[in-house]
Amino acid sequence: MTARRACDRCYRYKEKCVFQDDGKTCTPCKRVGRTCTTLRSLPRQGRRPTSKRLGPGSSVQVWEVTSTTTATSESTSTPSYVGASVAGGCSPTIYDNEVYSNDAHFQTLVPGPYTYRFQDNLNELFHSSPKIIEGFYSTYDLFMLGPTFVPRYRAAIRQSYICSPVLLQDIYAAMFNACKRARVGSGAFDVSELAPGAMSLRKLRTTRVGGLQDALAMLALGQTLAAFDYLTVCVGPSLILRYTLSSIRPWYEELGGDATFDPLTVGPIFWDTVSCLLRREIPILQFWPREGHIVHHMVGLCTTLLPIFYDLCVVIKRLKNRSSYSWSEGNARIRQIEQRLLSWTPKAPHDFISTFSRQEILAMKAQAQMYRSAGLLIAHRTLHPLGTGDDLATSYANTIIFEFTQYQTSMEPGAGLHNVAFPIFMASLEILEIPKEVWKSIPSLALAPLCFAKMQALRAYVWAERRASTTRFMLDLVDEGPYFVVMP
Repeated sequence: MTARRACDRCYRYKEKCVFQDDGKTCTPCKRVGRTCTTLRSLPRQGRRPTSKRLGPGSSVQVWEVTSTTTATSESTSTPSYVGASVAGGCSPTIYDNEVYSNDAHFQTLVPGPYTYRFQDNLNELFHSSPKIIEGFYSTYDLFMLGPTFVPRYRAAIRQSYICSPVLLQDIYAAMFNACKRARVGSGAFDVSELAPGAMSLRKLRTTRVGGLQDALAMLALGQTLAAFDYLTVCVGPSLILRYTLSSIRPWYEELGGDATFDPLTVGPIFWDTVSCLLRREIPILQFWPREGHIVHHMVGLCTTLLPIFYDLCVVIKRLKNRSSYSWSEGNARIRQIEQRLLSWTPKAPHDFISTFSRQEILAMKAQAQMYRSAGLLIAHRTLHPLGTGDDLATSYANTIIFEFTQYQTSMEPGAGLHNVAFPIFMASLEILEIPKEVWKSIPSLALAPLCFAKMQALRAYVWAERRASTTRFMLDLVDEGPYFVVMP
């Protein structure tokens, strides 16, 4: 009889965990026919994660995880942003429908008008009621184009949580509080609020993906952590996403073939792709729509744009390197992509009108046209430096703003259009005077002031160069300007 570290089930139920003759299954688990695992995270050693405030007026926060122990992960491609040395590993697994929760995070109330209490504990993921649906949308609406998407989105989150409660409990708790706090504007996030994100960052680095369920949990962890970073410190959500997508790449085909997982698979690819358009990188994964038309809570009707955007990313990356294409060949390929964008129209499923509200339909159509124009603008600026072709570039930018204002005028006062920060930002690089009301009407920017400030700093840099009559390419200026993050 050998004493070992208690398994997850015995630890959960405070039972005596006994292994017989060096067996792999303890006596209590063998008795009830449960899988015996020891995958929970060990208590963190050393000092708690710290947050550093930098910049004028302590306007920038950086959080990190440090430890004196050695990582158990075999990963070799962790981005440089992702912390210092890390401790311990955590592999996703099914926990026999036992739901782990970290209630301390979820019972935090946020003062003010936003008093919905979705996820007081994670068991609420397994229940549904009008109050829960309303609370979910009120909390996470900045990631959705309308409340009709809530049931499918919650179902996908629930499935990911079943795959690995231990992996996801901290980041789901942190994201819940971050969304609440962002709405009341109560100042910088403190160390205790950033700590769950730091712990989740450690899990992201050390988790080994060994199968489809692991990949789903990892995908949920990575994109939620990226969104948490975006709302709090805005240090490296794009790097987090790219690391996550690289980790689950072997399972993407299987994940992408199941419509149940669409709410979790499409969004990160969309975010990575539009970021790559500006940074002249190649997206980690190439999105290919299945037969039929995918209408996504974040991407709307733009899913069929993603393959075109991917091809555009490849061309502009190779033109940047000047190693794969001659200028004439790259020019020809860009022209082909422009024609594909000009002929593209958003396609909807047959039950589109009966499924979604009028407001949701108008929002998705406006979003689709704005992204189409943004793609055309980037293609145009890839071939035409500043000072040439400005009229057409301004026309594309004006089309983006027109679609946005048309949606605003057709809705009730105060209605925001979600997930259009990227095309608005592209338009702002061509149009100097963007009304303040436009920026304020984009929830993902209004709730992330640090990210918005970084975008504005890059915009100021570009316009300073333009006022100096530069004739350089727009994307060269983006590369050289201040660090920024663009949310779709």
